[in-house]
Order: sequence, then structure tokens, then C-alpha cells
Amino acid sequence: MRQKELVDLAMQTMGVSREQATKALEGVLTTLARAIKEGDGKVPLDGIGTFRLKVTKARKAINPQTRAEIEVPSRKKVTFKASTEMMTALNGSPDDDEDEDEK
Repeated sequence: MRQKELVDLAMQTMGVSREQATKALEGVLTTLARAIKEGDGKVPLDGIGTFRLKVTKARKAINPQTRAEIEVPSRKKVTFKASTEMMTALNGSPDDDEDEDEK
């Protein structure tokens, strides 16, 4: 889903204009990025999952074209782990799978 489609879905869900939905989405995303950067690097969202800041270590790699060894610097990245509630909503509960097997 692209951002435009997400704005359209927010418009329908909240019953607001495109401009209001766009501002709301941009506000949430900006706040989320700021919270990850300025907070403790962990932002849990109930029923959705947790965003975490992860710092990768510097490492050596090989350029596949030249076979030259290069130094890859340390960097920050964001990871996301879906909550149990989100995974159940997407996949159904384990009990649901047993019911299907019986049919």
C-alpha cells in the first residue's frame, strides 16, 4: 500500500478531507520518527507492534565488481516487530487452523 492509498483509507475511516487525512498521517509519521530518534529507541504501539532503533556494527565487506575490500561504517536503522494481536489478526488464531483441518 502506498502513502496515497493510506491517506485514502484514513479519509474513509475518519470521515475527513484529504488534506486533514494527509496532515494527520504526516503528523503521526513525523512524531514516530522523532520518538524513535529522541527517546530510548523503542516505541511500542498497542495492538500493532514495536519500532526499535538498532545500531549495526562497522564491518568489512567485498565489492563484488572489483573484489576490493571496503569498510562499511556503523549505521542506525529501524526495525519493527508485529504484536501478537496483529499477527493473530493477520493469520487467525492457532485454534482456527485446527478447525480447518477437521473439515
